[in-house]
Amino acid sequence: MNRRAGGLSLRPCPPSASDAPATEPVDSGLPPVAAFRDVSLRLRPFLPPAAAGLAAALAFAASAATPSVVVEVFHREDVAGRVTLEVPGAPPCVVDLRGDGTGSVACTVPLPEAVKAIRLSGEVRWKHWKTGKRVSKGTQSWKVLDVSPMAAPLRDASRPFAERMKALLAARPAFERASGGLIEESESRIGAGEKSPPAAVAAAEKRLGYALPAGYASLVTGLGAATIGDSYFERPEGLADAFEQMVTGWGTPRAVLEKELSPAAKALYRSGTLLFTEVGDGYGGLLYRPASAGECSGKAELSWFHQDDLHRAAVLRRSDGSCMDFPAAVLRVLAGQLFSQYDDTGDEGIVIDRSSPAPFRLKLVHDGGRPGPGFSLLPDWSRYE
Repeated sequence: MNRRAGGLSLRPCPPSASDAPATEPVDSGLPPVAAFRDVSLRLRPFLPPAAAGLAAALAFAASAATPSVVVEVFHREDVAGRVTLEVPGAPPCVVDLRGDGTGSVACTVPLPEAVKAIRLSGEVRWKHWKTGKRVSKGTQSWKVLDVSPMAAPLRDASRPFAERMKALLAARPAFERASGGLIEESESRIGAGEKSPPAAVAAAEKRLGYALPAGYASLVTGLGAATIGDSYFERPEGLADAFEQMVTGWGTPRAVLEKELSPAAKALYRSGTLLFTEVGDGYGGLLYRPASAGECSGKAELSWFHQDDLHRAAVLRRSDGSCMDFPAAVLRVLAGQLFSQYDDTGDEGIVIDRSSPAPFRLKLVHDGGRPGPGFSLLPDWSRYE
């Protein structure tokens, strides 16, 4: 398959999971949603005013010790009604669907270890693009699938990063088995890769003229250049500035890059190196720039970019606006490359991470053609940390 990126022609990618034939789509009867919209979000009460103060106090106390999830709702146009999200031990989250095409936070609910399922019930009136008005009602339920046994070790700063990744690899099979058949066990999802000697890291730093993240050095020397499907961490032997890596590794014609990229974009890629390459619907990459070149207040900068828009790279940031370090950036990469593979459970499971330092975010979207009220409940990996 030929890939193009805003006029930048790339060589064909190796076959990947994203190139596999898609399963037959469900006829939702609704136009596709391009994306869950980022909007200004605010909490709205879903309890009577008399109970709101007590509920807020209890929720605050629970949040200090109990993992929680933030549920965001997309109010599709021509969809109206009321649904209730139920988590055992928490107040019901009542959602009135406005049908105005906006998004909002519906509620924040605790999700302790004892909770094994999330339930949604209610009645929704909506319009099928072909057959007209419809009503969907009843109950849906999702089994909670917690990736924290894999994710939590990566946040343990007391251990070398290679050891953290080894813990993730060791935890994967048990997580997949615990899904009860909702997730197919697969040894090919993530692998250790080939190790490099410390001398190769030192040589790469000398070529580049700056130090590489300690976590990256630990990873490639202690575990290897890990692979996630067809995507992979770059080996230190092949590190160069990202402009050259796109030419030699991605097969992008040098003349095209020279012609199409702005001076600022060329400078951006020449001031950093690619530490991870995504191979899927085109190429994407994790760009590392030293503190002297980045925009992270004296700290190294990690950003993500894709061949669809090579004119910019998005700096990876935490919810408080601070720049992510290498372990946090790797978690964001794993969310998009590994954990998101677990989202397809046939509407029976929901993937969460109870070990996340920030409330885990879920998206509730009505798309028709589903059991009961007809909703999808999905993780928002784009803001995961």
